[in-house]
Amino acid sequence: MVADVIAAVAAEERRSLIRRTEAGIRRAREEGKWVGQVPVGFTTVNGYLRPIFSPDYEEGEVGYHDVADALQAIKNGASYREVAKATPNITRQTLSRIHQDNDRQEWYLKASADDERVDAALQSIS
Repeated sequence: MVADVIAAVAAEERRSLIRRTEAGIRRAREEGKWVGQVPVGFTTVNGYLRPIFSPDYEEGEVGYHDVADALQAIKNGASYREVAKATPNITRQTLSRIHQDNDRQEWYLKASADDERVDAALQSIS
């Protein structure tokens, strides 16, 4: 019986922890902050998404304009492999994934996005 009570308390604490985490993530998104993995060519500043204009290649960063130029080269007929070799710190798979996602492709080629958080970050480009 004691074990059942301890298990019930632990289960309730776990549910409470999940609710608090989800509420925090929801609040951050409502404030316009980026939660999760940062897209290639971007960084976060105080939780807000910002394009990288001057990448530190030594640190493995990829610049926003590097990705845009790479996607434009692919659009003009270049292969993922040759563009990835010419673009620092980006892989063929990453280029392929971005190129095949029309919404994300617009982030780099048209500097526009449906996501308000990304669109706010892209305003500095226009």
